[in-house]
Amino acid sequence: MKQLDLPPDRSIRDRVVVLENALFLPNRRRKATWRYWGGIQSADGTEHPYATGWHYPRDRANVIPEDYPLPEEVPTLEGDFLYLGHYPSGFGHFLLESTARLWHLRENGTAYTAALMLKPRKLAPDTVERQLRSFAELCGLKLPPMIWPDKPVRLLRLTVPQQGCGALELMLGAPEYRDMIVGHFAVDVPAKGAKKIYISRSALDSTHGSLIEEDKLEALLKDEGFEIYHPQDHSFRDQIAQYKAAEVIVGLDGSAFHALALVGWSSDKTVAIIQRRPAAEATLQARQLEAFGVTRVGVVAGHETAWSPAGTRRAALSMFGTLSFAETGRALHELGAISRPEAWRDTPRADLEERVRTIGHWLERDMYEVRSSATSLEDMPLRLHSDRISLIPETERAVG
Repeated sequence: MKQLDLPPDRSIRDRVVVLENALFLPNRRRKATWRYWGGIQSADGTEHPYATGWHYPRDRANVIPEDYPLPEEVPTLEGDFLYLGHYPSGFGHFLLESTARLWHLRENGTAYTAALMLKPRKLAPDTVERQLRSFAELCGLKLPPMIWPDKPVRLLRLTVPQQGCGALELMLGAPEYRDMIVGHFAVDVPAKGAKKIYISRSALDSTHGSLIEEDKLEALLKDEGFEIYHPQDHSFRDQIAQYKAAEVIVGLDGSAFHALALVGWSSDKTVAIIQRRPAAEATLQARQLEAFGVTRVGVVAGHETAWSPAGTRRAALSMFGTLSFAETGRALHELGAISRPEAWRDTPRADLEERVRTIGHWLERDMYEVRSSATSLEDMPLRLHSDRISLIPETERAVG
């Protein structure tokens, strides 16, 4: 299976397999990396396609190495077990991927002996289980007891539902996954918080990039009566309460909108996602919100180019985007999010370049203008001149 196809209108209710004497191979990769070494093998040694984990439609979350070490004797566990896939690092990927097989618990009444999944080797099982159990409870589901074998085990009977959600094009979710969320998620959590919020990224690690003038954006939205909200400073339950309470929500594309999708259906809302870099995430997150029942969603486009530091393997790993504030003000006004678009004015080019140069000084690297998040600057020298930071426009790099 080379990719996961998950059309949002196609049922996966029947995409469940029960494997007898399946082999569970815990993750053997020591570092907390993007791809785990482990997974599920059928009794004949093959990997069933439903057991494969996916980050993106063509990006696997796990592989089983041919030289995976097996002991001479592998213990067999009696009972009925449920495979829940993989636990990736990162809050957004947890919401999209670690929860992606829980839909089966709503569709099926089997009382499982236990459930199990892949995780980073050094991550404490209690951390994973607590987070997953809390999510299941918010869905109104009872998670089976979790087991965490650190060596290969055979399972007498193992139920493997297909993954029902993921990142990028997979985030719209299968119908059964959305049914698990819409109308059920956090129904007992009361709405609490401001009516207009801006979901800020300004306090996050900015070496990975963001919007260069987010401080200006925040100031303009404050003048419009928005509360600047930093989700990482609040518990997940409190975030959900705030998102339920908010009537107008503006923010840069990011994982917070995956959390909003869980409760966006609960009341009439206007949501504006501002593109922080030239990539597809903002549009896909808007589609996710619409699929999960958010009333009004708009995408505010950023500039077609952004700035990345020299030496970056892939621009998406450190990408600093820019906005036309005049166009952003008009778009937010048309969406009904703000009332005074005339106050939104573009930053002079020279001032913006000075902001880019300041980032370059901080990173101690020249800054390159890029059009694609896939652009590689790995072969570019970190500094063209030892006494200053250079800004290399896209046109100059193309010519060179």
